[in-house]
Amino acid sequence: MQFNEDGSKIIFLTTEWVGYDNGSDLVMADSDGSNWTRLTHSENGEYFYFGTFNKFDDKIYYAYREYNGKFGIYKMDMDGSNSVQISNCSGVGIDENQEAGIGFIYPNPVSAQLKVNYEDDFMIEIFNLTGQIVLTSEESVIDVSMLKSGLYFIVLKDYLGNPVFHQKIVKE
Repeated sequence: MQFNEDGSKIIFLTTEWVGYDNGSDLVMADSDGSNWTRLTHSENGEYFYFGTFNKFDDKIYYAYREYNGKFGIYKMDMDGSNSVQISNCSGVGIDENQEAGIGFIYPNPVSAQLKVNYEDDFMIEIFNLTGQIVLTSEESVIDVSMLKSGLYFIVLKDYLGNPVFHQKIVKE
């Protein structure tokens, strides 16, 4: 459970709608526990975890586990709409998307220029660890020299804006 910055709202998970051991949903409520707003709608075996308010972009960040056990990190608007995956939580050093031939981003780690290999029109969003978008680009060579050293999450979106590829990168 977490309170927002001014303490007026809380976010927490519940099994209220799907039953214990069948999944969980995220709920936002007034700080006294009244006025529940269901933010997610899980189906059997789906779990929404760790809802966190982000004061920098007025979004809620959360973890989601599909029925097949795969995890992802997502962000959504405060009303539960516009959910976007920002990380697929694959193991360190393993990029399942590359193996599937979807596309790839290299080198990793990177110091100056990041290269994107994707056949269709795309847009890249690079997020820092607090979930802020620090860079966007539609180019196949992206200058990242101005980024601080550290871990970043990349989302490659197709021409319609749908996320199709996710990767973690290390900026040296």
